[in-house]
Amino acid sequence: PVIIDDGVVAYLQSIVPLAPNHTPVILACLKVFRDYFKNIAHVACFDTAFFHDLPMAAQTIAVPEEVRHSGVRRYGFHGLSYEYILGDFASQEGHAAAGGRVIMAHLGSGASLSAVKNSQQIDTTMGFTPASGIVMSTRTGDIDPGLIDYLIREKNMTSADISKLVYKQSGLLGISGKTSDMYTLIQSRHDDPLADLAVNVFCYTIKKTIGAYAAALGGVDSLIFSAGIGERSATIRKQITDGLEFLGIIVDDERNERGDRLISAEHSRVGVHVVPTHEDTIIAVKTIQLCKEAL
Repeated sequence: PVIIDDGVVAYLQSIVPLAPNHTPVILACLKVFRDYFKNIAHVACFDTAFFHDLPMAAQTIAVPEEVRHSGVRRYGFHGLSYEYILGDFASQEGHAAAGGRVIMAHLGSGASLSAVKNSQQIDTTMGFTPASGIVMSTRTGDIDPGLIDYLIREKNMTSADISKLVYKQSGLLGISGKTSDMYTLIQSRHDDPLADLAVNVFCYTIKKTIGAYAAALGGVDSLIFSAGIGERSATIRKQITDGLEFLGIIVDDERNERGDRLISAEHSRVGVHVVPTHEDTIIAVKTIQLCKEAL
């Protein structure tokens, strides 16, 4: 986190091309705040900071060096959420648990997973942009890069068209053709094959990622569900975890339906938890700490 001054603003403006869907709006809001509240500190907290020190193999995108040196790498997002979740997990379940092999699933409108071992970030699903990784409400998640070439050649799509498709027209909405709302999809899945398909694809991409991260971590000690869908949907948690018994992940159905903090069965080797996230709280804490240090 940094206290914002003209130099910080100028730097953020210089990296707008790295995040053209978010940064211009943030800068416009920031200008209003700085003009209106002239005599108080303004603080920027960065969602990518949590993943700054990802292992090189996890942060590197396989493009030529000159492209990588232009700022192209896997940055990771939802970092403020994961920092809060891991801190809360440490305070409630203990530092030993938080320092183990932990997979966290932030499942909201934007969704991602993160793997942490010995309190060090190992990998995360979102990479260069928040559109990558698992299937989300309206975002594609990872897609074949050749699809972009196909859309340009055969469908005459512009970069603006493709951006709209990737960020706003795909994911659960794109598959179902009706809605991006998970609750609505679950309620209608028995009568609507496309709604059922959307839910299945969402859970399948997450299940695959948990298996991949278990391999990257050398096993898993704790699995944490968080954010809107992860915290509220027992159906989604069950569908994701069913079939993961070979990893030691066994969910207790009654605990899961109640939405207990610990939903794993007594004989489960892996602790499965539901931990609410509060990104606003971690931002407030960081802001207070930074302002105190600046005094």
